[in-house]
Amino acid sequence: MGLTSNEAVKQAILADLGYSILPLIGIRNELSNNELSLMPLKDFPIKTS
Repeated sequence: MGLTSNEAVKQAILADLGYSILPLIGIRNELSNNELSLMPLKDFPIKTS
């Protein structure tokens, strides 16, 4: 599935259509409302400079 915005990806995840890697700043409200959760993964977070 190809989606063009973080909001579209977030809505797809909330609809149980899959998983994604999103910036924490974009899902802060959903995390605090327990609508989304984080999955611990090896070699994450991805660090850039």
